[in-house]
Amino acid sequence: MSFHIQSSYGTAAANTDVYVNLAAAYDTKTIKQIVWSLSGNPAAAIPITIESPVGTVLCSFDVTTGGPGYIDFGAKGLKCGANGAVQVLMDLAASTGAIGKLTVIYDTE
Repeated sequence: MSFHIQSSYGTAAANTDVYVNLAAAYDTKTIKQIVWSLSGNPAAAIPITIESPVGTVLCSFDVTTGGPGYIDFGAKGLKCGANGAVQVLMDLAASTGAIGKLTVIYDTE
């Protein structure tokens, strides 16, 4: 068994959702950390959602202030299942002009 630390990055224009898709190239994905940045304070909370290959929400949390932030899933990470792509979404549809950036750091097995 070998692990490969990888990261994927996404950004979009103001009020546009940011998607990071982790392709189904490996059997198991374990998200270690999600890092984000918002160009300004949002008018409402911005949800970040991690979905399984079949659309099941594995984790969801809200970003409430502009600037950088992160969530660390610890040494074990967040296991995202096998044989399928994983999608991380930053929903900026109602952000009133904020630009979002999103990086996902993960292991593959």
